[in-house]
Amino acid sequence: MDHPTDNQSQTTATLCIDYDGTLHIGHACVDTDGQVTPDSGRLLLDYSVLHVETLKPYPAMQSVRTTTWLQTLSTEQVIAYLPAELARRVVDTTRGRKARLSCMLNGSGHTDIIG
Repeated sequence: MDHPTDNQSQTTATLCIDYDGTLHIGHACVDTDGQVTPDSGRLLLDYSVLHVETLKPYPAMQSVRTTTWLQTLSTEQVIAYLPAELARRVVDTTRGRKARLSCMLNGSGHTDIIG
């Protein structure tokens, strides 16, 4: 992640959050055409409306997004799936960051990447 510049407060609240399991139930897969489909059979990002409402009292809140979709899709494509109210808050992603093997094996890979 980039470090704050002189124009950014070093105390800006930043939320690190995944797409799968937070913005929709289950996991979503990227097919060979770049289309993202949730494995739950529900709508993609169906909880994003709730996420937007939850963040309304915090207009300065930024976010760093993590998702396995970054292995296949560009950062711009991944952010474009978000509603505008969430996309404008994205300041970085975890693209290119690798979790330690021990964290991948115990299921905490995303947490390790964000930490």
